[in-house]
Amino acid sequence: MGLIDVRPIEGCGKLRRWYRATISVPLPVLNVNVYLADGDPPLLVDCATMAEECRDGLLAAFDAAGVRPERLVITHFHPDHAGLAGWLEGLGLSVAASAGTVELMEYYSRGRDSFEQTIRTFHSKHGTPERAVDEICNVSDWSDLVSFPRHPIVLEPEGGVAAGLVLVDAPGHCYGGACLWDKAEGVFLANDQVLGGITPHIGYEEHWAPKADPLREYKRFLSKLRGFSFDQILPGHGEELAQWEDEVQRIEVHHSLRERSLLSLAGDDVVTAYEIARRIFPDADSGLQLRLAVTEAMAHLQYLVSEGLMERREEGGMFVYKANAGISALERDLASCQVARGNN
Repeated sequence: MGLIDVRPIEGCGKLRRWYRATISVPLPVLNVNVYLADGDPPLLVDCATMAEECRDGLLAAFDAAGVRPERLVITHFHPDHAGLAGWLEGLGLSVAASAGTVELMEYYSRGRDSFEQTIRTFHSKHGTPERAVDEICNVSDWSDLVSFPRHPIVLEPEGGVAAGLVLVDAPGHCYGGACLWDKAEGVFLANDQVLGGITPHIGYEEHWAPKADPLREYKRFLSKLRGFSFDQILPGHGEELAQWEDEVQRIEVHHSLRERSLLSLAGDDVVTAYEIARRIFPDADSGLQLRLAVTEAMAHLQYLVSEGLMERREEGGMFVYKANAGISALERDLASCQVARGNN
C-alpha cells in the first residue's frame, strides 16, 4: 500500500510546520507514523522499513508535504522506525540518533552471527526452551528490513537538534530510545513511548546491563513528561494525543496492575522469566510474540526485584525468581481481584 495519509499538524508554523505521514509496513503493527518538518534544516523523524512499499510511500510523502528533508533523526532502532536509514543516507540525507541507538545499529550491522549467540545465551539463561530460542533468533534477524547508515551522527540528550527542538532521553521501550520536544511548536514527538489506547512494550532485552531496570526508568520518563510544556503528543502509531495526560495515567495503572498480577501468578513457586511469560501470555506462540512476552516479563521481574518484592538467584545455569516471604496473601488476593476485573 505504501503511503496511507499525509496531513499537517495543527497549530504549528512559528519556526517550522510539522506533517504526519502514515506508511504501511510489512509487520504485525501494519503501519507507522513518520514526521516531516520544513524549516532549517528540513527534517524527517523516523522512516519505516526497507520494503519497496515503504520506500515508495516515503518518497510520495515528501512530495505530498512539499518537504525535502536534509536530515533523518531516528528515535529508536526498531525496523519500522529505522529501516530506511542507510538508503536515505545514500540519497544524501545525514542520519542522526542517540548514542545508544547508534551503538545498537552498529551491533546489528555486523550480521546474524554477531547477535545470535548473545540472544541464545540471554534467553536460555532465563529458561526459554531451545525450540523457542530458535524462533526468537529468526525474528530478531532484521537484515531484510533494515539498511544501516555508514556515518551516523550522535545526538546528546537535552541537546539541540534544530532551533527550539530538543532531544529527550526516552528509556524503556528500546535501548537508546529518544523523543523530540519542540518547544517552539508545542509538540512532543514520543515515538512508541506513549500511544493512544495501547500500552507500549517495555522489555528487558539482551542489550541492557545486568542491573538495568528499564521499567523503573520508563516510569520515571512518564513522570518527567508532566514537567514539559506542550499541547499534544505526536506518537509513532495512531492519532495525535491532545489528552495525553489521560494516556500516561492509563499506562501507569496498567503497569501497577501487571506487577500485582505477576506476583499472584508466581505464587510460592520458584519460576523463570519464561515460565512467568507463559502464565501472563498463554497464547504467545510465534517467535515475535515469545520474544515480546519473555522480555516484558523480564522487565517486570527486574523491577519487582529492585523493589524488594521478589528475589533472583542462579540455579543450574538459569536465573530463577521467587516472591519474598514478606509478600502477604492479601497482596496476592488483591492482585487476583484486579485481574479478574479485566485490568491486567
